[in-house]
Order: sequence, then structure tokens, then C-alpha cells
Amino acid sequence: MDYNHPDLKDNMWTKPGTTNVHGYNAITNTENPMDDHSHGTHCAGTIGGTGDNGVGVAGVNWNASIMGVKFLSASGGGSLADAIKAIDWATNNGAQIMSNSWGGGGFSQALADSIKRATDKGILFIAAAGNDGRNNDSSATYPANYPGVIAVAASNNVDGMAGFSNYGLRTVHLMAPGENIFSTVKGGGYATYSGTSMATPHVSGAVALLLSHEPSLTPEQVKARLMRTSDKLKSFRNKLISAGRLNVYNLLTDTEPPGFVVIPEDAWKPAIAQSISSEHPYKDSIKVRYEISHPGAKFMRVRFGKFDTEAGYDTVKILSASGEVVDTLSGELPAGTWTPEVEGDKLIVEFTTDSSVTKYGFDIDAYSWTDFGSQSVLAR
Repeated sequence: MDYNHPDLKDNMWTKPGTTNVHGYNAITNTENPMDDHSHGTHCAGTIGGTGDNGVGVAGVNWNASIMGVKFLSASGGGSLADAIKAIDWATNNGAQIMSNSWGGGGFSQALADSIKRATDKGILFIAAAGNDGRNNDSSATYPANYPGVIAVAASNNVDGMAGFSNYGLRTVHLMAPGENIFSTVKGGGYATYSGTSMATPHVSGAVALLLSHEPSLTPEQVKARLMRTSDKLKSFRNKLISAGRLNVYNLLTDTEPPGFVVIPEDAWKPAIAQSISSEHPYKDSIKVRYEISHPGAKFMRVRFGKFDTEAGYDTVKILSASGEVVDTLSGELPAGTWTPEVEGDKLIVEFTTDSSVTKYGFDIDAYSWTDFGSQSVLAR
């Protein structure tokens, strides 16, 4: 990170006994983590851009102690060995939270062991879920999928999941803002980036803020509180462990927001064949709506036999008759994916494309409905 940035220099960690050591560079094996890419500086600004200074941005923390630890080169790539060196250095030099906006490669026992050395010391290891628009439950992304990690998806400014964001009902914990985020970059500048890389420092910064108020909390208590206090969103009940988006006020005050109706799987009626398809491949710059109705239904959902659109650009929205958007889908989905439920006896599918890449599109092969509702329970 650029530790000389005017919006960051006052919030830099300094190694005890030194005046100018602000972290570690695993590539050169020196204690100089100066940024030559900008990605790390951008993340640092979200965690701890100095607040109330009349300059640039304010981070989640206005006052912080940020340690720069570098293992990625100017081109954005790095080695597994250097990743392990970087984590171990931070573990051995007093880090309390590790914010990891990086990913790649398959499973590595050596990297898993390095993360465990950190978490065994009480360090919270927070990592980006990935930007492939895929399900981490079925296609693991590392380090997000390692045991002990808090994995973060990206939300947008209307509480939808960013089209590029990975997700996972069993592997991704919560989401945070990650689309069009304005923050610091190297050389004293500012820029807007998008990615789960941008969502991760929001969570890391929120955890740092929480621990500054309640330093006796254990990592397990912090993690549980993140899950419990996130704002619950129905459209993510099948995509995130918490079904929620970070809420810093709730986190600091330990406020649990309302839950939502959970429909048991056995309450759904057998699937009814339904054939709705986009053109294959679909056209540029279109907006098409389809409606499915079932009299007497209290909730409805549809199943995709195939789904393949340009991730982040060409989207399918699932709406209720009143216009409530319950899910926004983009990228690729596994065959047989059911959408979240829509309340009422009508479900609307809205397909919107941009003016560039076209892909296969989608096929809806079935819908299901239920009259369940009187014995509804709330998710917590």
C-alpha cells in the first residue's frame, strides 16, 4: 500500500522500535510494502481513510492502524510461497485482522496451515469470495473457502448482489458494498473500483471498529455477531450463510434485524412444466418480461434448465406482481437452479441485456408454488 498517501499516512501501523517500517514485502523479503499496483491502497482507504480531514475519502475507521503486507507484484500476480510468507509475517508481528482481497489457485494444505496459524492466534481472516459470478459451494475459491475464513460477497447500491460476485449458501458468510467504490490509489490519488476485493475491506474495517469498542470479543463472537446483525434480504436466503448485507450500526449496537419467512422444502407442490426461453443467443439491448401465474399460490418460484448470460451486464430479475425485486441473476447458474420465492400468485421474469457480448441466455423448464404461510417462521 502507498503508506505516504495523504489520506492514509496518519493511519499507518509502524513496527515497534522503528520510525519508517510499515509492513512487509514477501517478494523482496524486505520491510517495504510500497504499492506498485494500486489495488491494496484502494482497499486500505476503505478500511481506514482518515476521516474529518477535508481530504478525499473517509474509511469505515477514521482512526486505524493499518499494516501493509505485500506478496502481489505490479502486474497483480504472486506465488503461493510468498502468500504464506506474508501471512506468517503478519501473524508474527501483531496483526489482529487480516483483510484478504485476493484469490486464485486450487487447494493448498500449506496455505490452509498458514491461515490456521493465524486464526489459532485469534486473528480474524477475512477474504473476498471471488468475481466469477459462481457458487463457491460447488466450485471452491481460495482462500475464501478455507476453514476459519470469513468470506465476503459484493453488493450494489440497491441491495442486490453484484453480478460478478461469487456466493454460496454454505461457504460465503455475508455481503458488503463492492460495486463502484471510490477510494485511495497509489501516488496520492483516488479511483472507483468494483469487486469482492472492495467488499472485503468494508467488513474488515467494521470488525476493526467493533474491536476498538469491545476488545474482549473472541473471533467466534465477532463472526457470530457479523452474521446475526447483517440486514436480512430474502433474495439471498439461498446464497449466503447469513442471508444478509453488512450493517455497521447493527454490528456496533448488537442489534438483530427482522428475519423473514422460511418455507420448508416439503411445502412446495410438485414442479409444473413451464417452457420460457430467451432467444439463443439473445440480442443486444433488449428488455423482455414474462409472467407466470398460479391462482391460490401464496408463494411461487421458477427453475432454470440452463442459464448463461454475460456476468454483470446481462441480467434476469425475478419480481413479484407489486414490482418487488427478489433476485437479480447474471453469469452462469447450475442446471436445475430454483429462484428464491416470490410472494403472491404471480411471478415476473425480466431479462435485460446491454449492447456488447451475447451468450446463450436462459431456459425456464418448471415452476412450483405453495399455499404455505399460516405457520411461517422467521430465519435468524
